[in-house]
Amino acid sequence: MALKKLITPKLIIFSIYIFSILLTPQFSESATMNDYCIQPPFVSQVVPPLLMFVMDKEHRLFTEAYSDSFDLDGDGKIETTYKHPIEYYGYFDPNKCYTYSSTANEFQPSNFSTQTGSDSKGNAVYDRFCSDGKWSGNVLNWLTMSRMDVLKKGFMVVSE
Repeated sequence: MALKKLITPKLIIFSIYIFSILLTPQFSESATMNDYCIQPPFVSQVVPPLLMFVMDKEHRLFTEAYSDSFDLDGDGKIETTYKHPIEYYGYFDPNKCYTYSSTANEFQPSNFSTQTGSDSKGNAVYDRFCSDGKWSGNVLNWLTMSRMDVLKKGFMVVSE
């Protein structure tokens, strides 16, 4: 009698469902090299890759390039903030001043900062200070560069 109460229509349907899942053959496909080696549509002939760059999302490549853990100017002190005498690498020309265009949503170069002289090679030296309402390219490089951007520059220099 107690066994009859345990076997209900819901239990029978659930059991049939579980057994049908367990008895169904499982098909799986393994990955082939064609899944990883896709030729871009704009490449006319296949060229073997020379470098494979695998990105790990756990690495800190997308954090700021100029963090507070390096001595950039060799004075024995770690730079914890922007330091004007250091020329920061980046997408902006450190010697130019930029204005922000709200219509284009970008910084656009407006003029060079004041020239203070020239170095031993005859190249112009600028003070990298900008007037009110303008941003120094050096400051923008310090603010916007990520470690990945600097790493890409390293790869481009090797390939040139």
